Amino acid sequence: MFQIIEAENDSLASSMAVAMVKNGQAEIVMKGLVGTDLFLKAVMDKEKGLMLPGLFKLCRAIQIPAYHNCCLLTDPAVIPYRT
Repeated sequence: MFQIIEAENDSLASSMAVAMVKNGQAEIVMKGLVGTDLFLKAVMDKEKGLMLPGLFKLCRAIQIPAYHNCCLLTDPAVIPYRT
């Protein structure tokens, strides 16, 4: 089951989705059409985000019509550091 919640902009939508996961109202955050920069900014927010110290990995689920299973693809690790 899923719920559609409207937001004024992509930044607010990302922050709201992260807050829902953090508060136990959702189990997963899906990027969708939101820009990666806005999505990761919400996820990696030091006070309100989901980021834990260490590595951060992204995963994408895709379905290929000619293949019988769903595939999970991972991006290279993102290693956050202070500048």
